[in-house]
Order: sequence, then C-alpha cells, then structure tokens
Amino acid sequence: MMTDYNETAIVTPETTIVRNLESIVTAETDVQVSTAKRYPRSIALALKNSISLATINEEMAASCMYALPRAGKNITGPSIRLAEVMASEWGNLRIAARIIDQTDTFIVAQGLCWDMEKNVQLSTEVRRRITDKHGAKFNEDMINVTAMAALAIARRNAIFQVIPRALMEQVYAECRRVAVGTVATLTAKRDKLLDSFQKIGVPKPMILEKLNLQGVEDINLTHLEVLLGLASAIKNGETTIEDAFAPDDSEDTQEETRSAATASTAQRAKENMKKATTPAETPPAAQEEASSTTAETAEGQKDMFEQP
Repeated sequence: MMTDYNETAIVTPETTIVRNLESIVTAETDVQVSTAKRYPRSIALALKNSISLATINEEMAASCMYALPRAGKNITGPSIRLAEVMASEWGNLRIAARIIDQTDTFIVAQGLCWDMEKNVQLSTEVRRRITDKHGAKFNEDMINVTAMAALAIARRNAIFQVIPRALMEQVYAECRRVAVGTVATLTAKRDKLLDSFQKIGVPKPMILEKLNLQGVEDINLTHLEVLLGLASAIKNGETTIEDAFAPDDSEDTQEETRSAATASTAQRAKENMKKATTPAETPPAAQEEASSTTAETAEGQKDMFEQP
C-alpha cells in the first residue's frame, strides 16, 4: 500500500516579511506608473517652470552651475541643484542613489532615474578617491563627505541621462545669464564674489593665480562664470578649496616631470649598458676578465632600472 505525502513549504517569519515587502513595492510601483500615465507631463510647461525656478534670483542661478579643475583646465556644467529643479518640474520620475562599492582608495556610487511615464530607466556610476595626494586614507568624516558628494553627482548624472540634454542646456543658459550678468554688472558681481571667497579663506592673489591673470580688472565674464562654478562646487561638496585653487602644475605637471626624468634615466642606463657590453680588443685573459665584469655591471644596471 502506497502512502501519498503532500509536500508542504516551510514558511518562516523572514519569508513572510520578504513577501510582504515585495507586495508593497509592487503595489507602490503600479500606482506610480498608473498615475504617471493618467497625468502626463507637458514638456513646454516643465521647461518654462524650470527656467522660472532656477532663475528666481542670482544665488539660485549660481547654485545651478559648477566648475571643477581637471588637468589644468576648468570644466563647467550644470550642478546637482539644477538637476533637482528640473526633476521636480519634469515629474513622473523615480530617483535613487546608493553606495555600491568601497575599497581602500575609492568609493563608488550608483545613481538611478526611472521615467515612469515613458518607461525609461537609466543608471550611472561615479567613483571618487578617498585618499589624499600622499596616499593616506581619509578619516571617517571625510569619507562620509566624499560619499555624499558622490551620491549627489550620481543622481545628477542619472537625471540628465533621462531628461533631454537640449532642454537642460536651455535652462542652464538662462542660469548662466542671470548669475554671470552682463558687462554692465560685471564690476559689482566680481567684487561681491571676491569678498565671498575672502570670507572662506581664498585671497585675491590665489584667485588671480588660478585664473592666470595679472590683476582684478582682468576678470571678465568667462572668468566670473568659472569662479561662480567653483564656489558652487565647493558649497555642494563636489570639490575642496585646496583642490579648486591648487596650482595647475602642482600634481599633474610634477608627475609628468617625474615620469620624464625616470624615462631619461632609464634611457641613459640602457646606453651605458650597451657601451659597457661592447667587446674591446684586449688580450684573451684580460678580455675574459673584462667580459665577466661587464656582464655583472650590465646585469646590475638592468635590475636597477627595471625595479618598480
């Protein structure tokens, strides 16, 4: 006689919690998608409102810009503040960011933006160093600051992957116009900005050295845009005062100089080794002794410049 056994799944409290969470998340997502379909965005209205909010005053417009020093140049662009403004007016977006990896030298953040109306979802990753120029690891507070900055940048990049770049550039151009101003307002804006930098410990000589200028009167609208972007980047934690106003040849150029010097030394060592290994017209006994000495010398020089 055969007995039938009914297989019964073992349900634990942990399993029940996971299933309940999955049901909640699914329900929330369905509601958001259905709401987005029911109330589609107006691109014209979103663009108009983004410009109006981003340029509500000079301070807001300036915060929508950033500038970062890279390889002796200043890269300018839209900041996380502009991304937040446009995301709120664009609507029907689901945005998130998280830290996905951390090593002894780097921290990696991932940003996610999901357009629930168009069903477009994109993610980006941002890596930030958590060591100083001497290789020493940051303390816990600095690592947290770096992590927050990486998360903000990851969110910004993800948002601008979903919102069309052409629209972002229109809003950014208006922010630049309001923040930077015109030639008529250059002097007043310049003096106000220099005073702001003075209060955070950046004197005028350091600013002029950064811009490669001789005097304050040489600052034009382009320079003003860079300074406004640097101020915004420092405020948002995307860079530090030391990194923003470090001399252009402080690290990159020194590294290039060291590399060139190393290559030159290695080349001279190779030439000396080649000369040392050239056979000379000497008696057989002396030639044998010289060959032994030369081989040892060449081997030593080879080991010397092949060491890391």
